[in-house]
Amino acid sequence: MEALNWIASEMGRRFFSYLPEFLLLHSKANSWSRNSFDLFNPFIPSSVIKVSFYNYLFLLVPESGLLLPCTGLCCLVDSGALLFVMEGKIVRRVIPSDNSCLFNAVGYVMDHDRHKAPVLRQVIAATVASNPIKYSEAFLGKPNGKYCAWILNPEKWGGAIELSILADYYGREIAAYDIQTTRCDLYGQGKNYQERVMLIYDGLHYDALAISPSEGAPEEFDQTIFAAKDRTVGPVERLALNLVKEQQRKRSYTDTANFSLRCGVCYIGVIGQKEAMKHAQATGHVNFQEYR
Repeated sequence: MEALNWIASEMGRRFFSYLPEFLLLHSKANSWSRNSFDLFNPFIPSSVIKVSFYNYLFLLVPESGLLLPCTGLCCLVDSGALLFVMEGKIVRRVIPSDNSCLFNAVGYVMDHDRHKAPVLRQVIAATVASNPIKYSEAFLGKPNGKYCAWILNPEKWGGAIELSILADYYGREIAAYDIQTTRCDLYGQGKNYQERVMLIYDGLHYDALAISPSEGAPEEFDQTIFAAKDRTVGPVERLALNLVKEQQRKRSYTDTANFSLRCGVCYIGVIGQKEAMKHAQATGHVNFQEYR
């Protein structure tokens, strides 16, 4: 309903000259949001009507009565692949800082759900437990059984191992952009996955990346899954990298190798993550605060 209200507000109570009112009222504008999108096939089915209104473009599919907002860079309709390039906006969808940001960011881009952490932690633990040869102590940094108990603790963070497992679980590539270096770490690559999702990482925290039709559009219009072909997702990559570079210019990251921390127990200052880990191992103190 929020999505339809947003469409109505953008239309300013006007109607498209050739769009019957009943099609608008019976449209399912949010039904496309979890689909993947074909960026590479310019074929537009003849049955699809392109409907433009001000700076927004919609697609009317007469057979199904669907009115689809053409969000971001492309759309997909059930009757075939469709490409329509338009000016989209890449947005950073903030995930709560609750020690489970990686899992909930993945939940958002995969399922539009910010509360998937408990489920995804279970998925990872089950995957690791099922293959102790692959997920050995040398691979995990701790014994298999200990790791499984550790990852189920909601206070523990995820990283590269967990992203790799989740990419395989969903059968999609996960691109994680590092703000400090603008590097893109791609998980699930080389496995012929046909789709990709994107995250952004500031050194301590993960958020989700999405394409939105405009500033202020409801999140249910977000496109988070993109078709991958020849190791690229087309122009979406440029938009993502531009956003990451902008965040880098603003220094919206934490340099975990050189940031200054103070122990919250004994108030000793340390520099960087390595010194903090050494202090924690020596004293058992794990409460640190950053200071400048």
